[in-house]
Amino acid sequence: IITVVVVVVTVGLCCLCVIIVVLIVVLALFNPSSKKKRQLKEPNYGALAIKNKFVDRGSIEAMYIASTTGETAFNTGRGRTVALDKLEQFILEPNKVYPIIQALAKAGLAREDVTCAVVYIYYYHGKMNHLLEYCIQKELCGAARETDLFKEDTILSAAFVTYSKLVGLQYLWRILSETLYDVVEVSTTSKERRDFHGEEALIARSSEASDSNDTNKEDRFMNVLHLKLAAQSAFNKIKSTRFPPELRTLMSQIREGTNSEWKELSNSVIATFVFMRFICLAVTNPKVYGLWRKQPNEKTLKFIVLLAKILQNAAFGVEFDQDNYMKEANDYIRINQDAIQKWLEKISTTTTPQKQRRTSLEEEGEAREEEEQEETEYEKIEVGMNVKDNCVKWMYSTMWLNRQVLRRGIEKKVKSTEEWKEMSRQLEEIGVFRAGGSSDSITNSATSTAYDQDSSGSRNSSEESSNASSVLSN
Repeated sequence: IITVVVVVVTVGLCCLCVIIVVLIVVLALFNPSSKKKRQLKEPNYGALAIKNKFVDRGSIEAMYIASTTGETAFNTGRGRTVALDKLEQFILEPNKVYPIIQALAKAGLAREDVTCAVVYIYYYHGKMNHLLEYCIQKELCGAARETDLFKEDTILSAAFVTYSKLVGLQYLWRILSETLYDVVEVSTTSKERRDFHGEEALIARSSEASDSNDTNKEDRFMNVLHLKLAAQSAFNKIKSTRFPPELRTLMSQIREGTNSEWKELSNSVIATFVFMRFICLAVTNPKVYGLWRKQPNEKTLKFIVLLAKILQNAAFGVEFDQDNYMKEANDYIRINQDAIQKWLEKISTTTTPQKQRRTSLEEEGEAREEEEQEETEYEKIEVGMNVKDNCVKWMYSTMWLNRQVLRRGIEKKVKSTEEWKEMSRQLEEIGVFRAGGSSDSITNSATSTAYDQDSSGSRNSSEESSNASSVLSN
């Protein structure tokens, strides 16, 4: 009897242990928090920051070889190496590469692609500050009105978007990944999850509220409440997370440049770069910036565009019109406006301004927060030599193919005759122009075919981010 009892108890305990283990495994697999941890896995920032077209060597090499076929000066490997070295040094002079980008953009090329190749070359050599500083000065000199200041799509804006990906992707992940995960997850799994007093698919209905005039007041209140909570969560992380030091240096340069003539617009200019062209652009393109693995559906995308609009309006201090149902979010804008302006000033000022007298508790808390932020480090993305070489070859092939338009474009953009003659002479030595400017017509069909294949893919790749940015700017 005792033996039977011991066996039964042992078997029972074993079964109980098995049941407990099974329950733990099931809870671990289906627990929302565990699922969230599995989904929120940091991406490969290098693969996101660098365009695939400049990583794939095959297409660029074919394009480059086609462009040098028939050029006797570049038939040998050594000749090609010398030409590329000279072009690389030529590109590293901002006053010379700037009119080239303008001329190639006029020729029909995507400004983003040309600027992206130039940014990779400068980033590899650690000279991004030289390029950006020159672009800032050109923008300030060319701004005719206050409303035009850094608002249009220019070489500087394209260079900033590319550069911000190289130095700011991990920062965007830390401030936006959890908020966007909650937004996308609620809308895509509304049958499994409920939010705000048992309302299903609240986020999905939030996007429909802007298109429907029959939405009742209670739904509108709940929709805007959810938007404000998501915006507040994002802004709290924006404030408490260390801003990338490379972008902080750039923002300080922009502030110094605008303080001379447009001091009252300094914060608005900083908001244009930080929110409109960085944070809000990432919010509306979560897949491109690695914040979400797949592209959100249409309803979710509408919601995150509304979320980006709230953040952007708060940064600029602009409230929604009274006839817009989003006017209920104006209280969020008014409450956070001062905090956002102080944060914009903080990230764009190299020297700490004179602080007002504070209590010891406030000083201790602020000091602790600053120490924690200073300890935050970001993964440094490297642009390899192969990517840099591919960019130089792509620039050579593109300039050679469009040399006729490039010659006319540079002549118009460069004001000094001596500077134009010097640039023309250098490009003739490199092999982009022919001596005397004769026979610059396109004769190589292989180059045209390779270039057409390359440019068609680049135009498609840029549409995804440009559509969302145009919605925000409108």
